[in-house]
Amino acid sequence: MAVLYVDLRVGTNKGHPTTPIKKAAKGIQSPKQKLVQSIVHEVASYAPYKHWVMELLQNSKDKKAQKLTKKRLLCSKHKLEELSTITVESHHAH
Repeated sequence: MAVLYVDLRVGTNKGHPTTPIKKAAKGIQSPKQKLVQSIVHEVASYAPYKHWVMELLQNSKDKKAQKLTKKRLLCSKHKLEELSTITVESHHAH
């Protein structure tokens, strides 16, 4: 008696069947992830280049800070805005 392989996957559909990832939800942080990230920043501080950039922003050398982040990250606009808000918040806290 021969065994029939009904679920045998060959061709383009081969491999383990999976469900596709939702593209809209990808990259969005949940509140738990934001909390964990803020705690890690408090405990471990920031990377050295981030300290340099925040210091440059405090001394109003925006163009130099932009060049430094572009050299380190290649895409600098989002990270530069994030670091500038952090410096403003820390300035208001003191």
